[in-house]
Amino acid sequence: MHLAYGAKPFAQDQSVESDDEDDGPINRGYYEGWLRYTLSEKLIEVSIKTRVVMDMIVHEKKRWEADGEVYPVDPERLDQEISEKHPIASASSGVRITVRECCNKIIHASEIAPIYEVADEEHNGDEEAGLKRQWSYWTGGLDLTGTHQGAEWHYQIEVAEFCSALVELLSDLEDQVDWNAIDKD
Repeated sequence: MHLAYGAKPFAQDQSVESDDEDDGPINRGYYEGWLRYTLSEKLIEVSIKTRVVMDMIVHEKKRWEADGEVYPVDPERLDQEISEKHPIASASSGVRITVRECCNKIIHASEIAPIYEVADEEHNGDEEAGLKRQWSYWTGGLDLTGTHQGAEWHYQIEVAEFCSALVELLSDLEDQVDWNAIDKD
């Protein structure tokens, strides 16, 4: 989440627009490669872990229902409610998706592309360099592309919103699930 919020101030201080290695250790090639790698690594890891936790709870709910009992939490409903509060992602059609669906898209994406925007503000290095440069920054959004059963899909996710939704989902589950009572089968 902090990576998304810090992207603009970071780009405003660094020379991430430059392809010239003399402009500092963090040039365009390094930054874009590092950002794509870091986002992929962290988002895939958290998405897999979130899916495992949610699948455990869904399994436990089904076990309770088979015994004629009502499970204290409905993970699908909770996911839907949280996803309605946080605009975490949308399909190219504009349809918003749930945390679980977003996790699936992150896990199965064949392409991940950070979304950049041209800034209106002056770059912090302009005054000392005596020039006015155009610079861009990562918006916190990612384009994800993949295929499912031969059909291509495209989603745009907002990393900070996704992280906020995850924090809320996992916090609610922590409060509502008795982790010691989950079936260990």
